[in-house]
Amino acid sequence: MDATRQDPLANLGTTLVGLATRPRNASHELAERLGRDLYGIRGTILPLHGERNENYRVTGKDGRALTLKLSGAGEDLGGIDLQIAALDHIARHAPELPVPRVIRTTDGRPYVDHAGSRVFAVSVLPGQPVGDRVAARKAHQTKSLGRPRRLRFH
Repeated sequence: MDATRQDPLANLGTTLVGLATRPRNASHELAERLGRDLYGIRGTILPLHGERNENYRVTGKDGRALTLKLSGAGEDLGGIDLQIAALDHIARHAPELPVPRVIRTTDGRPYVDHAGSRVFAVSVLPGQPVGDRVAARKAHQTKSLGRPRRLRFH
């Protein structure tokens, strides 16, 4: 078997490889520092679920809140630029839609590149994060299954 058959991602090309990236596992302290230094918010940090980005809810003592997003290692930065441009476009042309708004840094930038990641922030929408609902559902489903039983195949 040749090497390209062994690696299912080998033939995807650069546009789809980003789907295989993972969050970078930034520290709580880094998220706190980025929230303070880039957005002027000091307060509590809550890690959020993210498929490709590392996400944190930063809630300031003054009540302001944002979702801080750090791109995963190997993430296509053009895709993040497109996401930011799309959110800005919606904010300008359809402000009534309930989508997050890009929050600029204290010096007006839509994002900052930091240690190999693109860092940006969006507004917090009302409601419960999807990751919290999924975790609660998984816990309930696991409990409802009871004790796992050993399967025997003959």
